[in-house]
Amino acid sequence: NLEDDRLLFVPVRPSWNDDADLLGYVDLVHNVYRPSDTGFVDFLVNAQKEENKGKLFIVCFDEMNLARAEYYFAQFISVLEKKENPALQLYNPSLEDRVYNHSDYPARIPLLDNVLFMGTVNVDESTYHFSDKILDRANVITLHQRKFSDMARLTRREAAPEVEVSADEYRQFRKDEGVVTLSDAELHLLDDLNAALDERGTSGGIGYRVVSDMSRYLAN
Repeated sequence: NLEDDRLLFVPVRPSWNDDADLLGYVDLVHNVYRPSDTGFVDFLVNAQKEENKGKLFIVCFDEMNLARAEYYFAQFISVLEKKENPALQLYNPSLEDRVYNHSDYPARIPLLDNVLFMGTVNVDESTYHFSDKILDRANVITLHQRKFSDMARLTRREAAPEVEVSADEYRQFRKDEGVVTLSDAELHLLDDLNAALDERGTSGGIGYRVVSDMSRYLAN
């Protein structure tokens, strides 16, 4: 359970072409930073305040593949991989002294581990398929269609008590080992898969970062 100001739904628009559509831009005529109407930047600014670092924030991109995620989410693809001091750059830091509202919107915003990102995806003729670049950096959960006849057997249950999970509690149960903890058999399987792909002349393969992500996913 989260308070409303710590849960943000961002409806993705098909017209988004770069991260300015999501983040905003610097108005050089009036020397102010103009955040986008998604509320995303204000959400991140609020999350990194000192009094909020112990609280959990969640961003959900609704219909994430209505536009190409490689375009509007480009900066995040690289920033979220950084282990040390990841930060989002809103605009060129050399302009910061000229931007009147730079105290509210600094050139760089830290992306702390108290902010979680997720998105919903619908695959049809109106959406884009995710590239390997995106899939390599995400944990995908596929929801399968259940039988409608099962709905007749559903019973209403009393809702479980809503307990808020803080960022500190989330950090305590999250495992983030610095070493790969896959078994020898699992690693040999991945080597065999790479060898098979290489024999077929496939340009892709399983890299070290992907293996590390798989190990961390299984550990959690």
